[in-house]
Amino acid sequence: MSTKNTIENTSLVSEHLYSNPKNLIYYLFKPQFADIKAIIIKKYIVLSSFGAIEIAIIGASHYFKLENYFTELLSCLPEKASSKELFMQTNSFEAMINSSKLNDLNYKFSTKQTEYLSAVQFNEAELQISAQKNTLIHAFKGQSAITALQLAHNNTEIILKTWHTYPDFLRIVYSETKVNKV
Repeated sequence: MSTKNTIENTSLVSEHLYSNPKNLIYYLFKPQFADIKAIIIKKYIVLSSFGAIEIAIIGASHYFKLENYFTELLSCLPEKASSKELFMQTNSFEAMINSSKLNDLNYKFSTKQTEYLSAVQFNEAELQISAQKNTLIHAFKGQSAITALQLAHNNTEIILKTWHTYPDFLRIVYSETKVNKV
């Protein structure tokens, strides 16, 4: 398996564009969509079986781009997108997209939010998230909010796990994307 790894930390955003976790919007864009701004840190990988993969923490959440297939975006801020650019969009917080087929891929996205945590439980959970291996992580200045992206892959499957913490609400949003070849 051939892989190429690049990590870039642009640190263009000093403040997290913070919002209530219930304001998260899920987007699945067609491959040509590329107008994502406020990139804080990103990782670029080339896999022989899938092509180029890019994951990034952005000021309003994260994105996952699989070249020639899609760009997935989870954001607290609404994006301007035409129907020509979108496969799907949902404002439903507890999003679950059951095995959609995109060209020669199976795609599944799910997200859930923790119940309200005590301050101690929340801090313990953030420490556990921060200790994850092979993870892009960013702690936002002036807040104890963190976003973490963990990418796992092999010749037939890609799994992206994400955690977004909201200390003002003592909530954590977890998402998982699974992509595999048909």
